[in-house]
Amino acid sequence: MRIIFFLLALTCLSALFAQKDSLKTEYSSFVYFESGSAVISGEGKSALNTLIRHFGIRDILEAEVYGHTDNIGGEKYNLDLSQRRGESVFAYLRANGLNIKVARFLSAGESDPTEDNQSSKGRAKNRRVKLVIRHFSTDTQSQIVYPKE
Repeated sequence: MRIIFFLLALTCLSALFAQKDSLKTEYSSFVYFESGSAVISGEGKSALNTLIRHFGIRDILEAEVYGHTDNIGGEKYNLDLSQRRGESVFAYLRANGLNIKVARFLSAGESDPTEDNQSSKGRAKNRRVKLVIRHFSTDTQSQIVYPKE
């Protein structure tokens, strides 16, 4: 079985401005997937748990979830797979206590590669979800409330 590559690169890119109860900053994280799969492995869950611990009980007011695939499979299949990958990451974060108020899902499929899809190494880097957190509460005393589905 091929080793599944997961990486959480939590990076604070730049603090844009601070308000009374919130901070607008961009944090990006990446999770990499096995070919054809939207399942998060133990390593991926561990990496996402790092993100959860970082934000604690603060509300995430705005997040974007970008799903990507390599070029294996048809365009429609890859768009669907990239959506399922994004939903998988989002569901894991919510199920483990991260309260995301507004999330935008963007499914790129195979249309936005970061590496060359001609090699297995490049395809592995392209099978990813990018989570961008743009705005979060600085109130660490706020309670986590899950909106009704």
